[in-house]
Amino acid sequence: MSVAKTILRKLLYRTGVLGLVHRLRNRDTLTVFMFHRVLPRCSAEYQNAEKEFTFSVEGFGQCLDFIQRHYQIVSQADVTAYLSHQQRLPQCAGLITFDDGWRDTLLHALPELKKRALPAVLFLATEVPELNDNDWWQDVLVELTAQEDGLDRIKSALAIRHPDEADRTFLLRRVTATLGALDEAQRQAILHPLVSRPPGARQ
Repeated sequence: MSVAKTILRKLLYRTGVLGLVHRLRNRDTLTVFMFHRVLPRCSAEYQNAEKEFTFSVEGFGQCLDFIQRHYQIVSQADVTAYLSHQQRLPQCAGLITFDDGWRDTLLHALPELKKRALPAVLFLATEVPELNDNDWWQDVLVELTAQEDGLDRIKSALAIRHPDEADRTFLLRRVTATLGALDEAQRQAILHPLVSRPPGARQ
């Protein structure tokens, strides 16, 4: 976006014109705001997380403030009642949702929601309870990538050559694909020296 367009958008927003257009366009629409992860910007987890799916705690709070100014947030019960023709939704209705069921949703997102008395819906990754014992390495991978040098240690153990050190999202996908292609004995041999708990032991 050009500098001129950015300045124009800010001007329209501050004068209220953009907000008015937005409210008129969405007054009879349910807008769903989908989040995944919320982490402290200074944490190793944030640095290693996939940025397109991750908000900092501060950024998430600012986003909630914006949503609260322009939308009337409803709960899952409100939406269910609407779909059952038991009630109408307010104008400019908004629904806040979280995917996957990350621990940081409870640790960092929930306090920000409580500050503003905002409801939200959490969708769990339903395949996780069905994982068999041979998928233990996915838990280990999450644990290691939360450590400051964890991803680099896995990369070295797998002898992966990755030219762009800054692109950690691509590296994480490559590491996951490489580990997934190995047999059980190979995965244990590679990951066992990197973790504190024995391979195959699920938390």
